[in-house]
Amino acid sequence: MEHHEPNHYKASRGGHAPDHVREPFDEWADSGMESETVQYEGQPMPYTKLLGMLWNCTDAMPGETCAALGLPHGSTYARGVRAARKAHG
Repeated sequence: MEHHEPNHYKASRGGHAPDHVREPFDEWADSGMESETVQYEGQPMPYTKLLGMLWNCTDAMPGETCAALGLPHGSTYARGVRAARKAHG
């Protein structure tokens, strides 16, 4: 997958993460978080690495992803990845 937008997101600082970082988490969470890997830019990647990439992300998750994680509508990815880590062990 080719990206034409500049990527200024730094996981350690947080803020807005690009779609290509957020979408694999949405798909993984919405599918029940059973897989140990996610598809990131066409390649398998450990889900734990993706959680780290979104650890400080302040973007709001879609309602479907919030519901899949049992979180209130409008929860951030930072909150979502923490809930996923706790649930997935």
